[in-house]
Amino acid sequence: MNVYCCIRPVVSVFAYAVLCSGCQGKSTTPQFKPVKGMSATVYAVPDLGISAIPKVEVPQDQLPLLVTLLAPSEVYPFKISQIASYHVADIVVEHVDGTSTNVMVRWTGDNPAAVSLDNGASFFCGGSDGFSNGALRIVHLLNKYDYQNREAGG
Repeated sequence: MNVYCCIRPVVSVFAYAVLCSGCQGKSTTPQFKPVKGMSATVYAVPDLGISAIPKVEVPQDQLPLLVTLLAPSEVYPFKISQIASYHVADIVVEHVDGTSTNVMVRWTGDNPAAVSLDNGASFFCGGSDGFSNGALRIVHLLNKYDYQNREAGG
């Protein structure tokens, strides 16, 4: 058996990773303007045990936490798979100046959520509050807010 045949794919992948580590270019990380409100749609992802929520409003006192989890912190270093990186939520961030930002949230496993502010053209790592699975943390919080809103009669 030719050892080169076994090593070549590994070397090729390694070379690709090294050469493309700068492929993203010098993209600047976008920053949120001051936030006055948020609403979200959660999509059903049976593989992750996520049920759909058509619309949920984020309570005012919870905005800082969600801003932390959604705010882009750095360019996401890997390709986002349309199949394996589940699209779990879309969040509309309303700013105090009357504008809004649409944030797509994708699950990336035990990592920060992958967030896109341009409908999936580019992705950034969301922030963290110490919980390792960022997308599930966001979805769990949105489920909690939905439950609280329904309990309050909203």
